[in-house]
Amino acid sequence: MKTYLTKLLVVSGFLLSYPSVALTATQKIATSPASFTISPGSTVEFDVLYPELNPDNTTGLGVKMYFDSTKLNFKGVTQVFSKDLVNITEQPVADSNDGDNNTETDSVVTAAWAGLGATPAWPGTGSLPAALYHVTFTTGYNFPMLTVINFTGDVAANNSFESSPVNVSFVLTGDSSPQTPQQEALSSNSSTSNSSGGGSFSIILLILFLGIASLSKNRKFLKRHTQKSQS
Repeated sequence: MKTYLTKLLVVSGFLLSYPSVALTATQKIATSPASFTISPGSTVEFDVLYPELNPDNTTGLGVKMYFDSTKLNFKGVTQVFSKDLVNITEQPVADSNDGDNNTETDSVVTAAWAGLGATPAWPGTGSLPAALYHVTFTTGYNFPMLTVINFTGDVAANNSFESSPVNVSFVLTGDSSPQTPQQEALSSNSSTSNSSGGGSFSIILLILFLGIASLSKNRKFLKRHTQKSQS
């Protein structure tokens, strides 16, 4: 038993001292809100966060955000975390390499931060949780019941990346399919035309009624006049 414990201590000390064996840390991002249930034509906006329990002194982080541009219209990124910011794309680029392994997404927005000093210091002690950026989309009218926004990451050496997709679920608020603004305008014009047509029809009926009443009155006058003449 003593010999076994001695060997175990020797192996443990070897692993802890061996330079190529390092404990990995997870660099995780989250979003707030984490999901959406909306009607087509609405706005989707959320914060991309670097939460607490993340390592706070690393060499940096790169985040790629993937989405389906036929369902979501990218409006922009604001409130970007400025410390050691290297780059953030102002406009999406084509996801030509299928970076998130999802053929439904076709566009990607990239942001990157890098601590350039001799000692890793990103995002910095006491800076967690950190809001990396705020992103805004509007939703289109050509929609499925669900679309997703995915993330991938480039992390510091020996670290791993973790994220969850943002699910955007579409619901219909009425019994029929949603209308685009152009369709709504046409519908409004049609309603106005129908209303005007109804008013014109009522006027025609009134004229016909007055005409019939006048004709009936004239017939009665002629009948009385004829009877008087005969008498």
